[in-house]
Amino acid sequence: MYLSVRKEEYRPKASGAEKGILKFLLENPEHEVDYSIKQLAQHSFTSPSTVIHLCRKIGFDGYKEFHKALLCELAVRREADNGYQREIQREDSRDAIVQKVTYKNMLSLEKSQKLLGLEI
Repeated sequence: MYLSVRKEEYRPKASGAEKGILKFLLENPEHEVDYSIKQLAQHSFTSPSTVIHLCRKIGFDGYKEFHKALLCELAVRREADNGYQREIQREDSRDAIVQKVTYKNMLSLEKSQKLLGLEI
């Protein structure tokens, strides 16, 4: 499951500090990949233990696994943004079609959220 989906599913249950982390990640996904757990905590005005608790609550063993998922998701987004995955092709496999539809739905939901001005 995509990391952004996990974050959105958990968002309504998140504590105030956890919402701060989620908001920071939403607003700065490209920059977060370079941050250590300590730096992420500083930038989101929380503590490293809060970051670890959030990672575990959204289904990861810890920050390293969470960070790997973030890197993977950003790579998929970049690849899709390059254009060759934008449209479904006749020769696409079932897995490729599912990935493309999921990605487009995720982008659509994110754009709708931004247009409506919804905050985390």
